[in-house]
Amino acid sequence: MNPNLATKLRFQDAVEAGDWQVIGDCLHPDFTLEEPNVLAYGGTHYGYAGFKAAWEHIRRVMKTLSLETAHTFYSEDPDRFVCELNYRGQVLATGDEVAGTIFERWVFREGKIINIAPHWLNLPRYASDGGTPHRSDR
Repeated sequence: MNPNLATKLRFQDAVEAGDWQVIGDCLHPDFTLEEPNVLAYGGTHYGYAGFKAAWEHIRRVMKTLSLETAHTFYSEDPDRFVCELNYRGQVLATGDEVAGTIFERWVFREGKIINIAPHWLNLPRYASDGGTPHRSDR
């Protein structure tokens, strides 16, 4: 198994559990999260603090009902892979359920996550909560 996949799975488990110590251990100091700008929490989020701010914003907008990895695509570079995810969630403001397919690019450096870039194939209609794209600066 790709050792970086183990880091990704550890990170995902920590996010689900709210274990911010483990989340921080998995992130490279130069980490960036690149969410689509049309999302209420869209933009580039830097470092641990940026990820935490983005995650807290996501949790105020959406409730994840299910998130399943359908496929993982590996490249010749062991520090890069893409995961195809099936997402189902609920918009907290309206109670509407949404579903979509997400391709997430994961990049690693020195065994830690340096970048996550989700790309939605069919962006849900909840895309904006009326706010402007959010950017978490360093």
